[in-house]
Amino acid sequence: MSHIASYKTKIRLNQLRRGASPEHDPTWRLLREAMEAAAEELGGSVVDVIYDYCGAPTDCDLGLVTDDFPRGIGVRVNPVTGEVAFIYDDYGGFKLKALRICEAIQQSYTTLALARALKELHYEVEMEEIREGQERAVVVRGVL
Repeated sequence: MSHIASYKTKIRLNQLRRGASPEHDPTWRLLREAMEAAAEELGGSVVDVIYDYCGAPTDCDLGLVTDDFPRGIGVRVNPVTGEVAFIYDDYGGFKLKALRICEAIQQSYTTLALARALKELHYEVEMEEIREGQERAVVVRGVL
C-alpha cells in the first residue's frame, strides 16, 4: 500500500526561536547546502513538495527529486527538538533508490559540517572527491 512514511536521521538542527527565519540559522543553511550538493551529485533539484505513489502532494521543509525517484525525498524538521526526518513513499520497489538519496544527503551534510567546523577552528580546509565506478568518497583535510 502506498503512503508517505517518516524515517529519523541523526542530523539535528538548532531550534528556531519563535518567528525566526531558517535562512538566518547556520544549521538550517547547512542543511539546504547539503540538499543542493546532493541534488547536483544526483542530477536532481531541491523542492518543497514531494508526492506519494498515487500523486498526492506532501509539503516538506526541503525536498529532493531526481529522474530516478521523481516522487522525491522530503525533509521535515521538528521545530522544537531540531530532529530531522526523511519522508518518502517507496512503494513499488523504490526503497533502494530512496535510501541512496537519503545517504547522499546525510553524507553531504556531514562533509559540509566537518569542513565548516574545521574552518571555525582556523584550519585550512581541502576537500577532495574520489570516485571509483559508482562509489564516491570525499576526503576532508584540515591543515593548521
